[in-house]
Amino acid sequence: MSMTHPQEPSSTVRTIARSSAATISRLAQGRLSLVVLSRIVVASSGTLIVLITSRLLGPTGRGTFAAMQAAALLIGTAVSFSMWLGVSVRIAKSRETANQALPFALLASICSVPLLVGLAFASLPSSSSSLAARLTVAAAAMAIMVYSIIQGIPIGLGRMRDYSRADIIRGAATVVLICCCLAFTRSTVALTAMIGAGYVVATLVLVAIVPIGPRTRRPSWRAFSWPTFLDSARVHPANIIGLAVFRLDIIVMAVISTKANVAVYSLASAFAEGVWLVPAAIGVIGFSDVARASTHEARRLTILGLKRALVFGTGTALAIGGVATLAVPLLLSKAYGHAILPLWISLAGAVVYSICQATAPFIMIGLGRRLLMTLITAATLVINIGLLLVLGPKYGAVGASTASSIAYATAGVLVLGLFVAVDRSRTTGSNRAPTARR
Repeated sequence: MSMTHPQEPSSTVRTIARSSAATISRLAQGRLSLVVLSRIVVASSGTLIVLITSRLLGPTGRGTFAAMQAAALLIGTAVSFSMWLGVSVRIAKSRETANQALPFALLASICSVPLLVGLAFASLPSSSSSLAARLTVAAAAMAIMVYSIIQGIPIGLGRMRDYSRADIIRGAATVVLICCCLAFTRSTVALTAMIGAGYVVATLVLVAIVPIGPRTRRPSWRAFSWPTFLDSARVHPANIIGLAVFRLDIIVMAVISTKANVAVYSLASAFAEGVWLVPAAIGVIGFSDVARASTHEARRLTILGLKRALVFGTGTALAIGGVATLAVPLLLSKAYGHAILPLWISLAGAVVYSICQATAPFIMIGLGRRLLMTLITAATLVINIGLLLVLGPKYGAVGASTASSIAYATAGVLVLGLFVAVDRSRTTGSNRAPTARR
């Protein structure tokens, strides 16, 4: 088509640009802008940390730090059991329970210490990880766990501004802590501790700015903790498998490949995740909107969100790819010169995966197909790790990026197919219903 109509691409670009400008204007007036802003700050701080540590630690040190950071995030989120969701549901139903969330999070994290330590020992290679490194990963995971749980407080209270402010402060504080640490030491253990410290700062800020109300009665732990656990259990499998899709490959790469390849792949992944700034924010807001809307309205919001996700995802990918192609050779050593190809491969898969983030709320909440989403996410993880084990040892970062992109693209196609199929069946059923009554 482009050969027959040579001016079509520029027309398409102008259309997308106008659509993006109008969408940005609408986003800036709503709740989504707050979440998008926090995502931008967090993603920017994460990318800045990747660039700084890549520059100062070198490929070997950066690879070690990336594996420890990924392990802490994966363990902390896994053990938190998605209890932010259960906490938000409890508080949304009864605002008086908000003062029970922080003690609940602290108690849950303390009880989980043996599990956190055990997973930290299991996730890091024994040949290259010291006792201090493993204990530091466990401590950082504990800080991540507490922060993850109490994020349910502002969500349950509907205070998304406070939620966003805490995340913004976390991103900024982590960058400052990392830079201060690097001024004195290049220790990956100390740097991982700073990651955990950033979450501690955000936790203190969240407790300080969110009005949880006076403690008017003793917490009823059975009435609060058990329903919280049950609500979280319904979505945690999909959440943790989804996180494993993003982080487990870095840990596996640390085992099957060199630290230099881990460093290059983590750099490509960090840039590629910027594609999901708006799609992820759409997903966060989508869970709230879909739960309150009718099926017809939820479908309309999902289609609108899907269009926005693809437009912003594609535009962001092109921008990130262009900037990184120029910046990486200028800012980093020659050891990172071959990071550009893995980056573009990762960007391609990230764009397709944005479909999942925009449509997941409707499929899981609106249609109640949590099991199907969990199965699709699990299949994505299996494809990713399976291909990584085949391609990673031989092709390094390029193989890892190819594995993840194929897995992301497969997930996006499957989720889109599921959405279209279910939507068609519902439409057909509603069209046939009046005839059946007659």
